[in-house]
Amino acid sequence: MRTDLWELFINTVKAEVIPALGCTEPVAVGLAAAIARSKLQALPESIQVEVSPNLMKNGMGVKVPGTGMTGLAIAAAVGAIGGDATAGLEVFHSLNDAKVTTAKQLLETGKVKVTVADTQRVLLAKVAVFAQQRWVQVTIADEHTNVVAVEENGVTTFMQQPAVAGNPIAKLPSHTTVQDIYQFITEVPVARLAFIEQAKQLNEALSQEGLSADYGLQVGATLQRHVARGLISGGLLTDVISRSAAASDARMGEPCCPP
Repeated sequence: MRTDLWELFINTVKAEVIPALGCTEPVAVGLAAAIARSKLQALPESIQVEVSPNLMKNGMGVKVPGTGMTGLAIAAAVGAIGGDATAGLEVFHSLNDAKVTTAKQLLETGKVKVTVADTQRVLLAKVAVFAQQRWVQVTIADEHTNVVAVEENGVTTFMQQPAVAGNPIAKLPSHTTVQDIYQFITEVPVARLAFIEQAKQLNEALSQEGLSADYGLQVGATLQRHVARGLISGGLLTDVISRSAAASDARMGEPCCPP
């Protein structure tokens, strides 16, 4: 019995089911901003953001939770003003109306700048916050919570080792066999996999929420309306698609306000 692999198997699965509050591209920017602000230890007076082209593409049109706004500028602003630097992909959970209002004031006064970096990296978020002639810059790369560098007033205070950079999730050993995997899934105590049930409950609730209001592009709700009207056939496949789309609608957007 090769239970020595079980911990690695569990951690590999856990890395794929981490809860995220909102789209992970703005989250990466918000997290970098929150970490930078925690090290600056002052309310930011201005913010500069540099991201990879792919991150810009994926993050420019989705809502940032609790703000009613889209884009990476508001993600950086609320991350720096009210984000929880210790919360990973749930960095925005600590926002409130006062923090969002302060962040929006930074945007309105032109104090948040977002540019596209000349980089081959698919995911790169570099955020610098400035206050009282001090500044801190945090760089996240390759994975949405993977901090690779921290610079404070021109001094590099953290640099991830090259062997780790770009591969924060451990790979399975080359000698892993199908028998090892089968033994794991048939013998591992169910309690060790309780996080999968928690993820299922979270996704179920998110899907139901996406169907209950006019979130985002309303893809899931539209598919279900088409089924109800007889425009497309129902069934398991259609239900899987509409429910998954509804969860994505709720995660990427906010319900529309009445006119």
